[in-house]
Formats: sequence, C-alpha cells, structure tokens
Amino acid sequence: MRVFDKFAIFLCGVLFFLACSDDPKKVASGYTEEQNANELDSALVERLKTWEPEVAVDSTKRSVKVDSKTISWYEIDFTTDAETFYECGDTGSVVCSVNIYDQENGVRLNMAWPSMTYVYTEVLMRDSAKAVVVDRLDNTYAGDDASVLCHRDSVEFVDECEDDDGAIEDMLGLATCSELHLSCTRKFTPNVKAGLFLKNTAAELQKRGEDKVSLDLDGGEDDSGNKTGEGDTILTDSRDGKTYKTVVVGDLNWMAENLNYDAGGASACYDDDESNCEKYGRLYTWDSLICPTGWRLPSLEEYRALEDLAEEDISRLKSTSDWENPGTDEFGLNFLPGGMCRSQDDSTYYGMGQSVCLWTGDYMGMPLAVNIDNLGDLWAESKASLHYVRCVQD
Repeated sequence: MRVFDKFAIFLCGVLFFLACSDDPKKVASGYTEEQNANELDSALVERLKTWEPEVAVDSTKRSVKVDSKTISWYEIDFTTDAETFYECGDTGSVVCSVNIYDQENGVRLNMAWPSMTYVYTEVLMRDSAKAVVVDRLDNTYAGDDASVLCHRDSVEFVDECEDDDGAIEDMLGLATCSELHLSCTRKFTPNVKAGLFLKNTAAELQKRGEDKVSLDLDGGEDDSGNKTGEGDTILTDSRDGKTYKTVVVGDLNWMAENLNYDAGGASACYDDDESNCEKYGRLYTWDSLICPTGWRLPSLEEYRALEDLAEEDISRLKSTSDWENPGTDEFGLNFLPGGMCRSQDDSTYYGMGQSVCLWTGDYMGMPLAVNIDNLGDLWAESKASLHYVRCVQD
C-alpha cells in the first residue's frame, strides 16, 4: 500500500473519530457556543438560549387498535408545577384552564364538557439557529356529534398549521374519528424571549377557550356579540405567538382583527396606551407595514369589494359595539372605531369611537388609506402617518 493511501485511511479514521466523539461544548441545538457567536449576533444567541427548556419535556406512550392495527403516539406530560394563567368562570358544564410551565417552556389549554375533552399544548424548543414550536392537539369526543366535532377540529388544526408553514403529523388517523392526536412543528427566528412568548401564547389560548365556550356546533356569537361560525379560523403570527381570528368574505380570507405586532418606533398604541393595542390593534407608519408570512396588505379594490358586498351599507361592516352609531357586523370582520393619528397633526390621536383608518395599497407610489366609516373617502397620506392594518391571505 502506498504511503499516500495509508495517510488517507489514517485521516479518514481521525475525522470519523472526531465526528463521533462527544464535544463538551455542544449545546442543546447541536451548535457550539463559538459557532453560534460566529454565525449569529450575540443578542439573538442569548434570546435563543431561552428557548432551551430548563427541564426536559416528558411524554407518555399511548396505543389504540384501529382495524386490527395498533397505532401509538406520545402525549406530552409536564412534570413541574404549573402557573395557572386563567380559569373559566361559572360556565355551567364546561371546565377550562390555561397553565404555563415555565421550566419546560410549555403552555396548555384544558377544556372538558360532556361532548368533548379539548387539550391543546404548545412547547418551545431550540434547533440550531431557529426557535421551534411544537403544537399538539390531544382531544377525545363523545355523543352523537363526536365525529362531526372531531373532523371539524382536525380540519381547523391542519389548516392553521399549513397556513403557518408548519409540518403536520397525524398520529392516529381519522378512519374512526373519536380521538385526535395531531402535531404541528414550526421553525422561525424569534423576535422575543421565551418568557414573553409563553405569556402571549397563554393570553391567546385564554381567548381561544372563551370562544369555544361561547360557540355551539352550528356557530353563534362571541362575547362581544360579533357573529362567528364554522368558517372562522385562527392565524398565528410566528414572530410573537399572537393569534388572530380570520374569516372568509367573498373570495378572500381576511384577518377579523387589526394587526398588533410590535414594530418598535414605527408603530404605536392609540394615546400611547398599551390597552388600546390589545383592543384595537397597533397603528403603523407606511414603512413599517409587515403582514405575517403568507399574508399581505389588501388592495384598494379589495376594500371596495367589501363595500359592494355590503351594498354600500357600511353599517353592515362596522362592529356591534364602541361606535357612536354601531353596526351589525354581518360579515364577522369586526371593524372597531379605533381612531387614527396623523404626523402632520403633531402626532395627535383622534377619532376614537367615530372612525377607523387602515392602510391599503399605494397608487403611483402614493400611500393610500381608507376610512371604514366611508369607503368612498380615500386618504392620500404621508408615509409617517399612523394607521391600522388588516391583512388578507395570499
């Protein structure tokens, strides 16, 4: 054997040994701290570290026989004490709670009533330079409506996962739909630390629980009196974990709430009051307009199409509350009168209870906004003006 061949074999052996040996500097993501420092800015590295659970997430193997086949899945078990974020009030036969497991980076919504046990779990992890969110739905159903409820929740979960570019896994199948064990895995670069993401998730799961309590199988009204139904879905913004109701109107899937993503100094809350952002959404400058992935700003023509659907009766688009002259919200879009702010007016806020202005597409480079109280009234705006944002699905 030639010397070169011997050296090549020796080199391969060394490389194989190095590849298989344990590097004590490896972190949970599989990257060394040196690699992280070289490939990512330090602030992002520190944020990503918070997505590594302090305590490992446990799971319990479950099995069931379906058509002579044994199908298994793993349900998430939290072994640390939970912080109770929310518990249902007096809702009769429904029991629900939202719990946060800080050490395991998890949030769980538990609901139970005679026809269904609903268990939604969200766990945060880290994978190299990405944050990983694993959503789990582990539901059981009973009674005459079991199959209908099961299929409805399955479709809703799968649609939400795919809309958010997640990888869906069906761990039980729907051949006999009385149980759901679905998993959705999403990866993205986080803009917030895990603690804040957990709190936002818990708040949104509280809202989801309240909505489920208030809806019957055929659709009904939410707590504000706005119409909802089987066609409503949920959009999750992977940047901060916030969720938004969506509704199909005409040929488009619309956000049924104003965007509330914190874009820093290029966005604001009405009167600089954070509680107004929670209710009405956030006001944005033109340059800060950022819809979630897979969503975009509506065009002027698409806003005009809403007016056509309402047969030019704008009250049919306005929410049933908060306006000086409330509407009927017949399409479930829930346009609230959050007012506006114009930079040319010395950044003063005005119009709360009377109007709401939203950004739309530009015309020949000129930013345009629409006033829902009068869709025929176009606003040619400075890019520094602050208005609300609705997004439609691409």
